[in-house]
Amino acid sequence: VFLGIGPMYYLVNVPVGNFNIAPTLLVAFVGGGLASVAGPNLRAALLNVNLPETRGVAFALQTLTDDLGKGLGPFIVAWFIT
Repeated sequence: VFLGIGPMYYLVNVPVGNFNIAPTLLVAFVGGGLASVAGPNLRAALLNVNLPETRGVAFALQTLTDDLGKGLGPFIVAWFIT
């Protein structure tokens, strides 16, 4: 996820009027690929690290925080914009 910051920063700050589409698409593809690996790896790590007796609680907390982020993230961004 940390490696995806650079390409995403470039995409946000690229000049709108004059940019070459090929490098921009390449940067978007690389940045999206680097930033999207956290979710599946987190679930796999939770599965392997926790004991079977506590795995349900760990997955419940992870799902709760994931859903809170999906719900509150757009609200907070909209609040920053206004």
